[in-house]
Amino acid sequence: MSNAAEQLTTPTRITDEVLHLSFVGVYNQLNLTLRRISGDDLDRRALETSISMIEQLQSDVNTRLDDETNDCNSLIEQLETTKNQLLEMNLYKVGVQEEAQAKEDELEGLRHDAKMKALELENSIINLQSQIESSAQELTTMQLAYNSLKASFDTYKRLHPESLLRERDDLTKQVSRLRAERKDTNKRLQTMQGKLNIADKEVATARSNLITKRQDMDRLNALYENLKKRVDFHDGREQVKLHTVVTEQGTELNLYIYNFHFGLLARNSYIKGHVIELADFHFQIRTAMMVAMDVVPGVWGNPIYERLSVFKNAWNPAIDEELHQRIMARLEMDFPKIHKRALDAIAAGIDELTLPAKVLSILKGAGFKNVQAIASVLPFELVDIKGIGEQTATEITSAINSWAIRWSRENGDIEAYKSNVISSAKPVKNKCK
Repeated sequence: MSNAAEQLTTPTRITDEVLHLSFVGVYNQLNLTLRRISGDDLDRRALETSISMIEQLQSDVNTRLDDETNDCNSLIEQLETTKNQLLEMNLYKVGVQEEAQAKEDELEGLRHDAKMKALELENSIINLQSQIESSAQELTTMQLAYNSLKASFDTYKRLHPESLLRERDDLTKQVSRLRAERKDTNKRLQTMQGKLNIADKEVATARSNLITKRQDMDRLNALYENLKKRVDFHDGREQVKLHTVVTEQGTELNLYIYNFHFGLLARNSYIKGHVIELADFHFQIRTAMMVAMDVVPGVWGNPIYERLSVFKNAWNPAIDEELHQRIMARLEMDFPKIHKRALDAIAAGIDELTLPAKVLSILKGAGFKNVQAIASVLPFELVDIKGIGEQTATEITSAINSWAIRWSRENGDIEAYKSNVISSAKPVKNKCK
């Protein structure tokens, strides 16, 4: 009993669907009363006037909801901008940390080299000390030998004074020659050590240059792969696919599609907000006479362009299909969220739009099978569909916006693009009449 009481006291959330169902219920009751009323024409007119006033009330409510939706979208865009700024700050922080880590690794390498140099110097000192000790032992031995020789010399001098003098001169010359050889040997050792130090510096410099060149090569490879990925979308002449269009006069015209790797601004203010302006690409439909029609990508993956008057009543649908495929491929690369929304809109049936059954029947009769097909039609072109007036066109636009809002709640917001910036900074009124 307590659960039932809580369900009765809990307020029901008033959504677009609840309001729409309420208005539909009122319409049905009033229309049923209108059919069953037996009063005079004045009563029927009063009832019809009430129905018209309720319809106007529903239109006003829808307008008010659209305004609130626009305010909500503006706030969401500001939040997305703040989130992107935080992401950029995080990326900058990561870059600083990586640079600090690289400097620390470089410092660690310098410390290692300095320690190795210290160990080498310590080893050299140990070797020198060993040589000094050996030399001291040799000197001691030589001193003993000298004392023995001196004693022998003194004895010999007493016995052979002239020959001793000659031998002394020979020994003196031999000692001088050995000293000169030792001095020359020391100079050569010093020269070789200097060359060895220069070679070590050159090896260290070459190693550092090699690391720098490898890093530059990695950056160039990454840049090359990115550029190659984009250039792969550029058509070569051997890849051009011709399309034939037969005009009303029976003339055959060959057309082909050409890619450009820079975006365009929309010239028509009515389509702003429905195209991705200044994207990294746009297309041209060219004829053999070099007459071109610029094509900009739509936010639903559809091509938007102004068709030449000679093709008003004669066209090849394969051209639009090829443009759609190319746009979707680029959206997947540059705007993945918009690309996913377009795919989901293609998979979504037309019945997912919150529209009266009569309007859905008209759209199905006109060949619209999914949400993307009707969303690709520009708002001021909706009235060109047979059976669709200005009020119904407004209802269709509102239903498409509601579907997009529900999609964003489930999948997250789409990427910001140029038309969003323009429309948020300076709103463009819908002049479709």
